[in-house]
Amino acid sequence: MSRSQLGKQIHVKPGDTILMRIGGSEVACHMKVDDEAMPVRITEGRYPMAQILGACESPFGGAIGLGEAGLCRDASGIWGTSIVLKHVRWAPTAASGRFYVFASDGLRLLSGFRLFEEARDHARGLNGASVCLCDTRSTPPFWAHFMPVSLDAEVTYTRYDDAQDAHVHDPTATEPYFFGGRRILPEV
Repeated sequence: MSRSQLGKQIHVKPGDTILMRIGGSEVACHMKVDDEAMPVRITEGRYPMAQILGACESPFGGAIGLGEAGLCRDASGIWGTSIVLKHVRWAPTAASGRFYVFASDGLRLLSGFRLFEEARDHARGLNGASVCLCDTRSTPPFWAHFMPVSLDAEVTYTRYDDAQDAHVHDPTATEPYFFGGRRILPEV
């Protein structure tokens, strides 16, 4: 599900939370986080910084400079090649492979849906809501990667004797093809 962005030039903006491999700066070495994959929030303000986050979304030490974390800033914005995943959140109860609906303000709503179509239909009934696919395989404990999925994504089906599998194609997603859930069919 989650495809690592490591090695690619990925742009981020203040307020984003990402999973990144922290650079080997003197500050990172002192904090004992150099070359570790850690959740990082880009702070907002005139001079954005990198706030490393701990297991409970609490700050791990003070915010450090973007360069000390391994990020760059130029006319195109803030970017880095050590970003593993974007769209990372602290979510101790999130289940991998489930679809979650987020309100327009970014708050996660309800429990996870097993089928993309159910989550999409629920999101369409809410103004400005979005759907994300959860994956916890590449993140530290209690953190999850929530890949945004377009509400207009194409869904195809494969039917078996007792089940129907949904496959989602979303060219705007990090991972354009993924499993959309299995519906068990009633016996006839």
